[in-house]
Amino acid sequence: MKPIALVLISSLFWASCSNKIEAPDDVISESVMSKIVLDLTLVDASYQVSQSKAALPKFKKELFYEEVMKKHGVKRDQFIRSLDYYAQNTKRLQAIYEVAQKNLSQKQAETLK
Repeated sequence: MKPIALVLISSLFWASCSNKIEAPDDVISESVMSKIVLDLTLVDASYQVSQSKAALPKFKKELFYEEVMKKHGVKRDQFIRSLDYYAQNTKRLQAIYEVAQKNLSQKQAETLK
């Protein structure tokens, strides 16, 4: 490998390691993100059930996605920016999904009572 290429690659590596990813000004909190993820998961599950049962009415899940955003007081683009931010912070994203999974399990347990 040429010395200049090695220096360039090394510089890019160190620069990427040292730069902290900045959060967007309107990033959604982890607690709200986990609630949104839970609600979107429920919409997706309902959609899958409606598609598999001929007797159930079909619906456009995108309309329900918008309702989820309204419920939580966020805009779609704000959610996407926040999701992009958390995707670059995998530990935080994993924590969001773990909380959503825990809450989903609780909802399922309540339903079975």
